[in-house]
Order: sequence, then C-alpha cells, then structure tokens
Amino acid sequence: MRTGAGKGPIEKGILDTLGQNRTKGGQKPEKRALDLRGTGSDLLKGNALDWPKRKQMTSIVALNLVTVAEKKGRSERYIKQYWKAYHCLEEVTTSDHKLYGIYCKTRICTVCNAIRKAELITKYLPIAKTWPDPHFVTLTVPAIKADKLNRYMQDLMIRGFKEIIEKYRKPSERGTGKKLMGLRSLECCFNPSKQTYNPHFHVLVPDKETGEILIKEWLIKWRRVKAKRAAQDIRPVEETERDMSETIKYGTKMLTDPEAKKFKGKKRDPFIYVSAIDNILYSMRRKRLVEHFGFKVPKCTKLRISHKATNYEYWKFNKENCDWVSFEDESNVLCGYRLSSKLRGILANNINLDLQ
Repeated sequence: MRTGAGKGPIEKGILDTLGQNRTKGGQKPEKRALDLRGTGSDLLKGNALDWPKRKQMTSIVALNLVTVAEKKGRSERYIKQYWKAYHCLEEVTTSDHKLYGIYCKTRICTVCNAIRKAELITKYLPIAKTWPDPHFVTLTVPAIKADKLNRYMQDLMIRGFKEIIEKYRKPSERGTGKKLMGLRSLECCFNPSKQTYNPHFHVLVPDKETGEILIKEWLIKWRRVKAKRAAQDIRPVEETERDMSETIKYGTKMLTDPEAKKFKGKKRDPFIYVSAIDNILYSMRRKRLVEHFGFKVPKCTKLRISHKATNYEYWKFNKENCDWVSFEDESNVLCGYRLSSKLRGILANNINLDLQ
C-alpha cells in the first residue's frame, strides 16, 4: 500500500467533523488525532485486497437496481437500500495498514456480504466441527414464476421448515424422537432461459439421519406442489469450513450463465439479470436468510472499540481506476487492483434490465 501525508478531505471541500488547525503564514495544516472506531480491515492480508472489485460491481449493479425498482414502483424506503449499497465505502480512512469506513450492510452489497459471511462462519464453525458425521442437504421446490416467489418463500419454505422442526421438538424433549439440529440458509437462483426461479434451502446437519428426516418430511409436506425426491440432495461433508461457506450464501447469485447446461464445459461470459435480482431481493425482504435450529450459540458481546490515530489518510473510490485514490494525490491508489478485461466487459455489455 502506498501512503502519503494526506491533507484530509477538508482540502477538497468535504467537511471533516474533527476539524483541522492551520498555522500562520499559510503553512501546512496540523492534523488532529482522529477517532477511529472498530478494529479495521487488514489491507496486507485476507479479502480486503479483493474489495475494489466487489465495490465496483456493487456500485454498477446497485445503480441499475435503482432504475429497475423505480420502474416497478417500489417504495422509496425499499429503493433506499440500493442507494446505500451504491454509496457504501465511497470514502475510507487508512491507518497503520488498516481500512476504516461506514458499511451499508445491505444484502446486495458484495463487500458487506463477504464480511457477514466471514462473521457467520466464525460463529458457527466451532460448533459444526464437533458434529460426528456432518452432511450437506439441499431442499427445493419446483421452479416458479416471479409472481409466486414471495408466497413460496414465506409459506412453503420458511414456515414449512419451521413446522418440520417443531414436529420433532416435543418428541425429542420426551426422549421418544430424534432431535433435529443444524444450520439452514435460503437462496434463490434465476433461470433466464425459462424465466423461472428456484428457491431452495442449503442445510448443514450433524448426521445423515437428520438429513434423511428433513428430506422425507419436506416431500410429505410439499407433495401438493409435486416436489420430487430427485431434486433434493444429501451428501457427506468432506471439508467443514468449505461446506459451511457453501451453506452461508448471499441470497442470490449476481452473475448467471444464460445457457449453462447447453454449453456445459465451455467457458462463457455470464450476464447480470438486474430485474430478476430485484425480484429475489424484494421477496427476501424481512426474511431471515441464515438461521440455526436445535442448538444454542454462546452469546458474544460486541465491544465498541475505538482509538485515536494521528497517522492516517483519506481516500475516495474512483470508478475509472476501480480503486480508492488519495484525496491529496489521485495518482496514489490504495490497493493497486486492476479490473480484469473479462469482468470489465461483463459490467459494460452483459447487464440485462428486462428479463425476469
């Protein structure tokens, strides 16, 4: 990471709420200690170096989502989340090779989703590692059109899954039945060829028996919508952290190959179907995407951490550079990231606003 003295955003006409002292005779302003909250994200390791790509993708997709949502007549409150994602980490501060900023925490933001995913893995992985024979389960329903998406997610999937867990809870408390436990997440994919949606659960369970029970009860509960056994899946967990990462998804994929099956084995540039993404996110609003059941998680108190820093620099995101640039010198980039020509082409040419 390249660093410089940095004049701070006040020199560019942006208010620094801490203020800056100026010396007489037009000398360089003296920096006051800055109150930095949180632990910061390490720029020398981890996923922070991948954030410029995530930020660029989120900004472009969020702006298109605003256009689509306004056309559909979504509420201003709902559209506000897309604007929050667009502005997420527009300006950041660095100090001692760590990045500090204000995060939007929306579901469309790939930076915030990556952070949320890492936090959930840290939370649940120690518990999953104690399970004797963990299995990965997929529960799904037949493909549906957009107008049925919200009802299927709420009534058939979330409510139905809770009813299955509740059915086995009381017998297990009496010692006469199997106790069901695990970690489940709700995800939805879009099929552009058929213009249908496939909502499904990924579930991580401690043993094969639990997985088989879930599949059996799932098929019984949704036989009226003709859920098929062949569409459900169960397999042993080969690597716990990898499969937990597979379980904890963002809710929907941003990039979709329009003809993945037809051209199986061939690399093709995927598309971003903005209207379909909006339909999925709108149906997932006010729904908990990741939830554990049958076990308790030790409560962890989050401490408000802050410290004073005198060695810091301000940065703003530049979409042309696909990186944060210094307020003092825009030729000074933060991460040195370069957007690949393939991804640049997808973001420029493969965004579809109509198909849903």
